[in-house]
Amino acid sequence: VVIENDIIGNRGSGLQLLPRSDTKVIKNRIHSFRAYGIAVRGRAKALVQENIIFQGKTSKTIFQQIS
Repeated sequence: VVIENDIIGNRGSGLQLLPRSDTKVIKNRIHSFRAYGIAVRGRAKALVQENIIFQGKTSKTIFQQIS
């Protein structure tokens, strides 16, 4: 459970969800300078709710599934 944090990803994504994880991401401020706001690696289960997501590069999306 990740609730009410300031998360800054300086070199990578702000938050990475790992395979087979069951994560709740609620009311966070997530900032990624060079990659995605939230990256999902493999098959993960997550509840993502009421977050503010900032991104540094306009060519990246804020959410990305990575195999």
